[in-house]
Amino acid sequence: MDGINKSEAKLKDTGGQCHDILTRRAVLEAVVGSLIIGLLSGITGYLAEGRGPNMLVGYGTVAFLLSFSIWTSNMAISNWALIKYPRNEQTVKRLLIQTSLNTLVAFVIVLSVIVINVLVSQGIRDSFDYYSTIIFTIIITLLINAVYVGRYFFSQWRAGLLREKELQIAHQTAQLEALRGQMDPHFLFNALTTLSELIHEDQQKASHYVEELSRVYRYILDHNKSTLIALSDELNFLKSYIYLLETKYGPVLKIQWPADAGHIDANIPVLASQIAIENIVKHNIINTRHPMPIDIYVEGDALVIKNLLNPKPLTSVLSHGMGLQNLEKRYQLLVGKTTNIKKDEEWFTIELPLINE
Repeated sequence: MDGINKSEAKLKDTGGQCHDILTRRAVLEAVVGSLIIGLLSGITGYLAEGRGPNMLVGYGTVAFLLSFSIWTSNMAISNWALIKYPRNEQTVKRLLIQTSLNTLVAFVIVLSVIVINVLVSQGIRDSFDYYSTIIFTIIITLLINAVYVGRYFFSQWRAGLLREKELQIAHQTAQLEALRGQMDPHFLFNALTTLSELIHEDQQKASHYVEELSRVYRYILDHNKSTLIALSDELNFLKSYIYLLETKYGPVLKIQWPADAGHIDANIPVLASQIAIENIVKHNIINTRHPMPIDIYVEGDALVIKNLLNPKPLTSVLSHGMGLQNLEKRYQLLVGKTTNIKKDEEWFTIELPLINE
């Protein structure tokens, strides 16, 4: 789980490494890149004009200054755009604003150089190729924009792969926990004990118990590779799971079901509701002296599960250390949402966000 925690820390910023544009390494890249461009431009000007080393130095110096100014301004603008418009759905808007501002600033820099050249020396001005400079500016601006846009999409691709991998790990862990919780010796012993009692008392009820038990296992096995499930399917599974609990605990387990939740067109992470119910049973005293009312209902965009608090002594609670923490991580990786847990002296409530696709 340490690997998951470290990976999640890397995913907190939507832009990933793109928010680190203004670093020493980036500035060094700008210096080196501008020196290369200046050298190439100086050699090109020298070969084209053939006016001696002064032409090489003159073209090279101007090209370096233009490249470095445009490069660093593009870095600053790109960094600002990522901070201002960080969400994925803002990508098109961000790139349009970023490219427009970068181009505008680049031309302002070029015009400033031209004006300075005109004011300083007529001789230098005559040797200054304005059209080549403008074309040079356009090319450099487009290249720099391409670098940062490419870097952004590459970082998003990497973040997407990492997010998918961590989601798969979290989901598989949840499935293993669910299977382990259902198939451990205590559960099987209790299930078989209950079934044995039912066979002697009520064979028809025993047959129904076996059917519901098989539905629980079938649901887990059928959806062990799924991440999301329709709310109606999850609630149908939950009814089978709670039937097993009701058979064990009897009337002290009082379940209030939602009226029309089955008609809501929304999804939920697989086994999310089962984890919430399992948490209730695992951590609370349930007997004739301590009945356990559980309310299940839909409120807004969340499935709400609310129970009365009758906490067990901490030493009597056996846990694999996952439960609600794992569920929280799955929600964060899936949709960037979090479960909402409320607790007071009497009630414990967990809100499981529904996902509309």
